[in-house]
Amino acid sequence: MQKEMTLREKAQKLYEYAFTIVWTDAMTSGDRAFYTTLRHNRKFIEAERRMYKPNQDTLYSFLPIQLEHTPYILEIPELEDKSRYLLVNILNLKTEMVLTKGTKNEKNGAGKYIILYRDAEIPEAYKDYIPVRSEDSRNYFIIRLESYGEKDYKITNAIQDQFVMRALYPDRIRERPALPADYNGQSSFMTEMKPDEFIRRLLGTLADTRHDDQMFGYMRDLKLTDAEVTYDSLPPQLQEEIRAGFADGLQAILNYTGTEGYESNGWHAYIDSVGDYGKKYRYRAYINYFAVMPNLYTDTIYPNLETDSNGNKLDSRKTYRLHFKKDGLPQAKYFWSVILYGSPSEQLVINPYKKYLINSHGLRDFCFNADGSLDVIIGPKKPEDERYFANWIPSPYEEDSFTLLMRIYGPSEELLEKKWEFPTVLPIE
Repeated sequence: MQKEMTLREKAQKLYEYAFTIVWTDAMTSGDRAFYTTLRHNRKFIEAERRMYKPNQDTLYSFLPIQLEHTPYILEIPELEDKSRYLLVNILNLKTEMVLTKGTKNEKNGAGKYIILYRDAEIPEAYKDYIPVRSEDSRNYFIIRLESYGEKDYKITNAIQDQFVMRALYPDRIRERPALPADYNGQSSFMTEMKPDEFIRRLLGTLADTRHDDQMFGYMRDLKLTDAEVTYDSLPPQLQEEIRAGFADGLQAILNYTGTEGYESNGWHAYIDSVGDYGKKYRYRAYINYFAVMPNLYTDTIYPNLETDSNGNKLDSRKTYRLHFKKDGLPQAKYFWSVILYGSPSEQLVINPYKKYLINSHGLRDFCFNADGSLDVIIGPKKPEDERYFANWIPSPYEEDSFTLLMRIYGPSEELLEKKWEFPTVLPIE
């Protein structure tokens, strides 16, 4: 016979489930313009402290959407440059994929779509549009469009302008309190959130979000099914059970270990189920604690390195050799990159050379070894031999440590099956 869960245990499970929902609730709240203006990053992000580990591979376009009050029209253009990577996603509050189109589809998923809330009818004028439905009112629309850097911005920006994503009835949009002005990334935002705000945001999703039946049962047991309830209005003993359970839940998320991880030469990649979590709520929360709505694991994987291949923390004062064996470059169907971030900031290391990464676009510039292998030098000093400039990533001057993040767009089956050996990173004596 299964033991009845305590209220504290139910509060912990609810916290793990709702962590992602509460964060995306904040991410998808704002004024009317927030829901009706498709915003484009026109160049790579360098010093944006509100974004965790911004990439230098793709330009973002994004729009939070609110379907309860209006359908949205999405038009994806067909790209003339077939080699340019494109990914178009819509994620709901649970960061489940509602739509995912792009290079992986015929004609890069080009077409006209109408995004609808649950069983809403298609307006007569849009019967020929492809319907896409979400169980949640608020969703996050994001485009990732590959750019080859500054010389390519004009072309990339012109492509961005061909996309259409607009509310059909913008005047019906309801405004919601936006993120605070001092927002500095989801990690600190969530860890510093008090139970009263967590509960307020969660209860604000009751009317327009499809919740897990079991978790809704826990909410009922914790007296959290009335949108008018506040944390302070609950009995003191119940407040304490919820507070303690939420603290347990946060620790469980931060200490998460699971079978989804893949370790190789110090690199760690979470592969299984990212973007398709099912009921793995603690895992979902762990991923979203660090990442901003990551892609499906079959689209992109994100191996991370915090120590060298001997297990020692990466030291900004040392110089390292990142070694790829012959035929051992990342197995990407589309392209790959390795980018360096300072630690603990987890931001790009601004430098006069604007060098933050290596990627597969630089293959023709790399200086390969005689045996076909590749050594990338990571350190504070520019190589004296200009031939190795392309092989160099500057490490931080102002931070003691750094991390490396690999992005592999279109990972191979060998990678997805966790059979590929990641490159070694060892200090040069």
